[in-house]
Amino acid sequence: MNILKLSSVMSLVFFSVTVNADLNFYHLDVNQSDSTLIVGPTGKSLMIDTGENGYGDEICEAVKKVGISTIDILITTHYHKDHYGGVDELANCGITIGKAYDRGHRNHLVGKQTFDNYLNAVEDDLTAVKAGDTIPFDTDVIIKVVAANGHIEGESNTPTGEENDDSVAVVISYKGFSAFYGGDLELHTENKLSSADVVMNVSVYQANHHGADNGSSSAFLDDLKPKVIIISNGDHKGHAHPRKSALRRMQDTIPAPVIFQTNKFASEGCNRCDLAGNVDDEFIADLDPDDSNGSIVVSVKDDGSFTVTVERDYGPY
Repeated sequence: MNILKLSSVMSLVFFSVTVNADLNFYHLDVNQSDSTLIVGPTGKSLMIDTGENGYGDEICEAVKKVGISTIDILITTHYHKDHYGGVDELANCGITIGKAYDRGHRNHLVGKQTFDNYLNAVEDDLTAVKAGDTIPFDTDVIIKVVAANGHIEGESNTPTGEENDDSVAVVISYKGFSAFYGGDLELHTENKLSSADVVMNVSVYQANHHGADNGSSSAFLDDLKPKVIIISNGDHKGHAHPRKSALRRMQDTIPAPVIFQTNKFASEGCNRCDLAGNVDDEFIADLDPDDSNGSIVVSVKDDGSFTVTVERDYGPY
């Protein structure tokens, strides 16, 4: 087990310990989709996205291993099925979903099966957010919406019509630690954020759009200056994520971040395979393209220091 410990000084430490953390982020391996479970200081739970159709049961297994039976807060970044398709399966497996937040503007989706399943799972307590909103969560944890529907605070909340760029983006802050989650944001919204210096100097950045080339611009990365970047990507075919070009921009950021992936991309048997890249194996949660187990765990203590652990087979938790 490799554990990366970060505070004011970054160092790689190779040992196995039980981390007594106040705030835990579980970046689950859901292949070419996205789901992150967050457990706060008093045990309240937050989930950002629920993966692709068919992955709800695996997310459920991971959630239960953490000892959670209720998702107190659900944030759906946008309406692509790889980010919200698994929500009905999660609800049906015995996990209670509390209050849900999304970007609103849903009328065009009514009647589509994935959306109807989503709505049935969350509609009892569903709220639309806009940039500038704060989502209440747990003691000393602040969740600030910094972009929604392609706009930053002070702008209109009318969608751009580009689903990726309309993603809800949040900064989660706790005792000097901060993490950015932006769903599938692309350059349009990234440029707004970086031009206005909305998000600066974060501890952790979950790479926009699975490490695609049309996200993680140099200007955006220069503002974030993340100590750690986590890429939620698939293992083969599909979209060939993460792209080598995006990885280069991440690696060229000063100071250089440590980059993790949920999956190792298997560069065989697909179009555009040559465009994708990987970090070193020790920073990848799932090295086997024939399964989908693993997670990258960020554990934050009450002084703002944090560790990053590559866990395989969803545990041990």
